[in-house]
Amino acid sequence: MKILIVDDDKKIVSMIEDFMKINNIETMSCYNGKDALELSKDPSIELIILDINMTDMTGFEVCKEIRKTTHVPIIFLTAKTTQADKILGLGIGADDYITKPFDPLELVARVKSHIRRYQIYDNEKLDTVEIRDLTINKKTHEVTLKDQAIELSSTEYALLLYLSENRNRILTRQELLTKVWKSHIYTENTVNMYIMRLRDKIEIHKTEPEYLITIRGEGYVFK
Repeated sequence: MKILIVDDDKKIVSMIEDFMKINNIETMSCYNGKDALELSKDPSIELIILDINMTDMTGFEVCKEIRKTTHVPIIFLTAKTTQADKILGLGIGADDYITKPFDPLELVARVKSHIRRYQIYDNEKLDTVEIRDLTINKKTHEVTLKDQAIELSSTEYALLLYLSENRNRILTRQELLTKVWKSHIYTENTVNMYIMRLRDKIEIHKTEPEYLITIRGEGYVFK
């Protein structure tokens, strides 16, 4: 188990780290919203403990941003005790809401409970990649867009799968050649050609791509 702790009170962070370590839970920590958004991209993170009152961003803002890219459980740990704040926190995508002062052992128990449910849910999703209207079935290699089947060659499918599993990250053409074609025989123009073919098949608005974004001078991002 690995979690991310986000709180601008370093003493609280240190205490949580100690209790998690005793319970064999690995931790990453930061003290502001900006760093939280960056660290939350780590695919090994299975839960986030998030404070609300921080200097640069509120926990509510951080939660909204994180929910755009991942369904990892989020527990608000905060001094804000009103029912309205709790309703807001759960309404924007948090899975739990704990007020300070808190019982560290109860926090550990809730962390373990949420991670177990997350692992079960994630295992059920392993065979399917779903991004907005696009669905990729890794067992059958079937791809659908708005429930309509998309016909792809084996190379197109391999490229789409790699892009989707590395979404929101800039992928260079050289990396795509290495990971998808696994060969140095092909050139970067090969990647460009296949990207164009994928766009023709999965992008509804060809002039304003929704999924496959070109980063000039860098490569591509699958959003």
